[in-house]
Amino acid sequence: MKFCGNCGKELSGAGRFCNSCGAPVEQMEETASSLEYVETRTTPKFNFSKKWVLITIAALVLIGGGTAVGMFFLNNSPKELFLLSEYNSYQQMSDDWNTMYGDDLAFQEKLLESPSSSDIKLSGNLDMDEGNISYQEEMLLELLKQSALTIKTDQDPIKQASHSTVALNIDGTKALDVEYVQTKKQAGLKVPKIYDQFFYLNLNQYGEFMRMVNPYYQGPETLELNTLQWNELKLSEKEKESLTKRYSKFLLTAMKEENFTLKKGVKFNHEGESLSLREITFKLSPAETNDFMNSFLDQLIKDDELQKLITDRVVKVAKAASLDDQVGKDLTDKAYVKKELISGLKDMKKEMNRLNYPDGFKYVLLIDKNKQIIDRKINFAVGENKEFAKFAIETKNVPMSNHKTFEEVSIGIAPKDAAEGKMELRYTNTITKDKDLRKENIKAFFTFENSGDVASKVDFTMNSVFKGKSANKQTIERDFNLRLGGKEFRNVPAFKGSIYQTKDISLKDKYSNQKFDVKLNVQDVSSPGTISLTVDSKTKLKDAIKLPSLNADEGKNVAELTDDDIEEILFEIQNSMEGIFEDFGLVDY
Repeated sequence: MKFCGNCGKELSGAGRFCNSCGAPVEQMEETASSLEYVETRTTPKFNFSKKWVLITIAALVLIGGGTAVGMFFLNNSPKELFLLSEYNSYQQMSDDWNTMYGDDLAFQEKLLESPSSSDIKLSGNLDMDEGNISYQEEMLLELLKQSALTIKTDQDPIKQASHSTVALNIDGTKALDVEYVQTKKQAGLKVPKIYDQFFYLNLNQYGEFMRMVNPYYQGPETLELNTLQWNELKLSEKEKESLTKRYSKFLLTAMKEENFTLKKGVKFNHEGESLSLREITFKLSPAETNDFMNSFLDQLIKDDELQKLITDRVVKVAKAASLDDQVGKDLTDKAYVKKELISGLKDMKKEMNRLNYPDGFKYVLLIDKNKQIIDRKINFAVGENKEFAKFAIETKNVPMSNHKTFEEVSIGIAPKDAAEGKMELRYTNTITKDKDLRKENIKAFFTFENSGDVASKVDFTMNSVFKGKSANKQTIERDFNLRLGGKEFRNVPAFKGSIYQTKDISLKDKYSNQKFDVKLNVQDVSSPGTISLTVDSKTKLKDAIKLPSLNADEGKNVAELTDDDIEEILFEIQNSMEGIFEDFGLVDY
């Protein structure tokens, strides 16, 4: 068996050239070991790991579908209180998120389905101790201070057409710019400072152009630019509703009433605040935990509607990215993808059955009179044989006096023997709201210990002030500190900085204007300094965009260039480059 040394495809017959890329066969003598490697590389099997990728997609679809239980309960049993409180808290979190970022996300979604124009300007600076830098570095820093990069883009996602211009300006003068145009039928590039016309390609002449570059080319004649629209992937309201109903029913059936207990009048204290709450505990024995996991996987295995939902999206992604060539199987075949998805879920069930849960599963909620979760604790251990890890997860959402709310998420993972090490992540945020003012005090901490030694440690704090009547029109000031430690980050410096953001978004008037002024101070190094970056972005939704014409009058078709054309173009480019070097004083007379 012979393989092409250029593209890796199998050679057939006694031809002198590769049928795939056109490279000469004489240059393809391979050893047996290298041939074995090429065969493995170019025709990979859809192995077990790829099934787990599909399963991951399934989990994401479930999470993204909003599978919290959304139904009306009549008698408010402990189980129903538990599920209703989870649903209420999910809804509250969703409402808060939409209040803060709803229009930002809605505008970004409109950009994926409407024509638009955007104008982005980037500029920056680097201030360093002059005593620690050379003359050449000082000149470069001065040049950086005078430089700005602008990016202008007109795009129509539905027509799959765009026109982008990237320009470098120095001291207010355009030093260099590049234009790029793309449609379903053409692609073109122009660098006006070097050559004042577009070099373009009709995509149906792709094969002709490739044979100019490589006479032995035998690939596709037409270049297809596959794109994928967000609307093709996101869950519809009908799909979300259907998922919610099915998995609400599953939870109501799988979570038994006898596994729930309710206590009233439980005292909860936090920073001087005292609340009287109801405590709901959901507890499973080790055997019940294993049964619950099996029943959930059985639900996924038999859920034909979910499998179709996932399969359709996998196929769309595969078609857009041409994944069938990369994984050696046709992921554009729905029957094949569904079969692999079900097979992967069954394999996962087998793997899960090897695990045990020595402490069972415990899930405790503290809820207020509005059935909102104030505190949530989840504890379980999972492993195989006598080796297992303990998980402790806690969240808090505590209303406080003076218009404050305290939020916390903490995750702890440790082996059976705590002396062997642990991983801990903790995030807190104290939020203060007062009319048009919102303050946040974020603290994040991560540590990973191995046998008593701190392998890695991260401390992050950020104080933010939001000013404005609405989240659409406001200014945001942020000050942050980042310090890394432990063996992994022994020589990493500390950072502190600030971000000043102005935001003006209007869905009605179809625009989004945002500006970021970022300053980052590098500490604990021999040459401390401050990096400054400004990003000024203006975007406008439009009914239509206008693109430059790509034709013989406006440019050069690269698939039709003669040798004389190429010689003339190269001569003109050389003259242009010499002029640019003279303008920047780079010519040595």
